[in-house]
Order: sequence, then C-alpha cells, then structure tokens
Amino acid sequence: MTGENDPGFGKTVAAQTPGKRAEEKVATDTKSFPDMSVSEMPGLIHELRVHQVELEMQNGELRKNQAETERSCKAYQDLWELSPVGCLIVDIDGRVTAVNRAGQRLSYLSAGGQLTRKRARSGADPGSAYGYYQAQTSRANTEGE
Repeated sequence: MTGENDPGFGKTVAAQTPGKRAEEKVATDTKSFPDMSVSEMPGLIHELRVHQVELEMQNGELRKNQAETERSCKAYQDLWELSPVGCLIVDIDGRVTAVNRAGQRLSYLSAGGQLTRKRARSGADPGSAYGYYQAQTSRANTEGE
C-alpha cells in the first residue's frame, strides 16, 4: 500500500508509538518462529531476557534522572519565587511574560506580566518592558508626593 490508503501515510516515525514500530519491524522480519529449530529457541529466549533486563535498567535510570531533573527544576522555581530581587522575563517583543514575587511587590504587575493596579498613562502596552518602566516611573512620582 502506498499513498493515502496506507494507514501510516503522512506519519513520521517519531509520531508512531514504540510498540507500533516494534510490531512493524517484527512483521518485516524474514525469520519467523516456525522456521527456527528447537535448538535455536533457548538462545533466542536468553537474548530476549537479556534485552528485557537492559530495558528495565534503562527505565530505572530514566526514572532516576527524571526525579533528579524535577528536584532541580523545583529548586530553580524556589530560587525564582523567593529571590529578594525583583525579576522579570521579557519576550523578544519586549512584553513582560513573568514576574517573581519580589517583582510583583515592587510593581503593578501580576505573575503573568499583567498590570494589576494603575495603568501606565503613556498609552504604552502595559505588558511591555516600556509599559513596566512607565508604571514604575508613575508610581515613583505619586509616592514621592
């Protein structure tokens, strides 16, 4: 089958599940079990068991690495949130996309970068770095009076 009648048409190898790819590989294997001699079966079973143990070991390592990555991510999230310094994340267009807690206390921005109190009077986009600057300038001027 080729073209649109093929169930795998338009799908990349990465989009298929590992189980599906394995089934396809086994289906195209030229040596089937009925063609194998009885003396070859113990060797095949041994290879399968070795491969299974290898996969279990790899799975254990992956789970360990995932847990370590999650702990590291949590540590950086805590560092971001609990930092005494106000921090902003600004995208390529100059829009504020995230603000940590100290930054929220010092500004009119929410965690998502949106103004929460007064809007900058300059007409600048409130989510932009310039809008943030205008809000801070306006705040400093009103608090100084």
